[in-house]
Amino acid sequence: MTDADTSMLAVARRYYEAGLAVIPPKEDGTKRPIDLWKQYQAERPDPATLKGWYRDGRDGIGCITGEVSGNLELFEFDFYPTYLAFCEVGEKAGMGDLIARIDEAYAEATPNGGVHWYYRCDTIAGNTKLAQRNKTPEEMKHPEDRIKTLIETRGNGGFSIMAPSHGKVHDTGFPYEVLRGRVEDIPTITPEERKLLWDLARTFHELHIEFTARPASPVIDGDRPGDLFGRQVSWSDILEPHGWRRVFSRGQTTHWRRPGKDIGTSATTGHTDRDTLMVFTTSTAFDPVPNSYTKFAAYALLNYKGDQSAAARELWKAGYRSGGVAIPKPPTTRTDVDPDTGEIIAPPEKISPFRRVLVGEAITEGIPEPEWLIDGIFFRESVCLFYGEGGSGKTMLLLALIRDAIAAGHRVLFIDEEGGIKLVGARLRDMGVDPAALDEYLYYYPFSGFNSADVDLLVDLVEEVYPALVVFDAMSELLSNSGVRENENSEVTHWMTTVPFRLARHTTPRPAVVVIDHIAKNTESTSGPRGASQKKNIADYQWFAKQVEEFDHQTVGKMKLTNTKNRFGNLPESHTFIIGGRDDGTIICERFDLSTHPAKAIPSKAEIMLRTIYEEGPKGNAELRSRLNVSDTTIAGYVTLLTNQGVLERVGEGRSVVYQLTPDGIAKVGEKIAKVGDSHSPSFSPTHPPPKKGGLAKKGWAEARENQEDNEWQ
Repeated sequence: MTDADTSMLAVARRYYEAGLAVIPPKEDGTKRPIDLWKQYQAERPDPATLKGWYRDGRDGIGCITGEVSGNLELFEFDFYPTYLAFCEVGEKAGMGDLIARIDEAYAEATPNGGVHWYYRCDTIAGNTKLAQRNKTPEEMKHPEDRIKTLIETRGNGGFSIMAPSHGKVHDTGFPYEVLRGRVEDIPTITPEERKLLWDLARTFHELHIEFTARPASPVIDGDRPGDLFGRQVSWSDILEPHGWRRVFSRGQTTHWRRPGKDIGTSATTGHTDRDTLMVFTTSTAFDPVPNSYTKFAAYALLNYKGDQSAAARELWKAGYRSGGVAIPKPPTTRTDVDPDTGEIIAPPEKISPFRRVLVGEAITEGIPEPEWLIDGIFFRESVCLFYGEGGSGKTMLLLALIRDAIAAGHRVLFIDEEGGIKLVGARLRDMGVDPAALDEYLYYYPFSGFNSADVDLLVDLVEEVYPALVVFDAMSELLSNSGVRENENSEVTHWMTTVPFRLARHTTPRPAVVVIDHIAKNTESTSGPRGASQKKNIADYQWFAKQVEEFDHQTVGKMKLTNTKNRFGNLPESHTFIIGGRDDGTIICERFDLSTHPAKAIPSKAEIMLRTIYEEGPKGNAELRSRLNVSDTTIAGYVTLLTNQGVLERVGEGRSVVYQLTPDGIAKVGEKIAKVGDSHSPSFSPTHPPPKKGGLAKKGWAEARENQEDNEWQ
């Protein structure tokens, strides 16, 4: 082993001790991590694994960004001039101390002349491109290679190559170098400071969609009022009456700060040849980049709520028309001024729905699979409808899943309009959840009266709490609070998109959102919850809860979750749970497993089916239906359950299909009979003759008879 090899291993150990999920990059110029790296996105590799990677020598080192590295986020400048300009603009915008704190703690130079900054923050996101521009003809590798990224981040699910990587790690052969500081000193910043960095980065974005003035009446002699207006007024005339303040100008570009903000920049004008307004924050009435606004479009939005026809009419009256004499200052309705105090009111936050995703790039980089929050049941960044009739156990099961989420270290936000603290608190207590853990991880809000008008407040709460799971119980109460008619598809659709889907898709934590709902009392339908059909149509996926073996607070039984909608395509068909109260006052709710719950493994009639086949040999569907006096659907359910357990198998095709025990099934049924004796049926005895029909069942029986000296029941 060379000195260089030993040094790189030492670097890997030092970075690991600093809290990073260290992963080597490939040494082929692709800037990708080694294969199988995704398994370390949730848990860091151990020191022995690191030693194995670097034992034979490597030239590169990197880390997985995001939660696994202590909420680490990489802030990357692709060009050194962009980095210098960012620091200059940030200093003028009052962000000098923040920039210095990050830059001096730890900064790296990339082989292409870029700069890496690292920080940790309670609020992070996935990989995000903050500023881009069109490539020059010299930069384009092919006709579709048009976009150049200037500033981007690496967060959850991201990977960053770090100094002192060298050799073949980068296609230039140049190294990654430390400019200043140490990995151990990577700073932690607040979510507010992070937002300042991101807003400033977006002011360097040069791709945009222009919001120009639509043709507006009246138009005289070919000059529209909006066109004349745009040529005669300044941006100060438009923005300053509404609380915007000029920060500074750099070249032809002027930076502006929105109302209610004391530091940083929020928008630019003069950024393009058309002198449009580009806004880089979601906290204004404007849609942020890639959208931009002409002077008339901005004026109409601020003064006439975007009604350009109304704005044009008023401008025409004010003299902005061919042959007219325009007044120097435009009319304004000042809709953002408090009539009592005269203070300027900052417009409410508006989140643009338009965020382009490069599909080809996503395919090339690898489209991630939906991320499980609770394995096999709930996905992150999704909306689940969780429904069943009263008494099915759905709320008890949800509390058990909340318990499991808390045990895994996830925060849970629970809006409860049905149960209340007496019910929820008692059940979580009886499930054995640590009270201290509940106070740390569960954000519980009973009977809040939440309605659609409060959704902005809820979004703020979610981004403050940063939960992995959000639960609403129950939908009927929440719809009623909002004045939504449960049977009206359009109203239900609006509520679903503006409340649960907004939380799942458009908040920083991208949580799993679960909405509990009901079906009509005593119905057997699993097709969907009661009310409007759009409940089913709009949800990402659905679980139907049904009691399959009686249980209550004193009795343990079983319930089944059946998947009735599966947009992602990789949910299991069903889950069975052991659920109910025990003699000691505790509540059990856990996934059923044959090895740990043998007495509760299968329904009683399914046991009779097994014993019938055990005694008489393979049986067809019609014979089993007649013998057990159940429906074909029930038989199919038993077959699925027993086949999954490996005790039953299907033989034959079409109408000649029969079901027979596997060798493992023969052994297990025989063992069960031995334990319970012949109390269920006098014909079930360990020494009963073999089945009447052949096949694997007969072969398995013969093998069992040959080995019966070793069987406990003999």
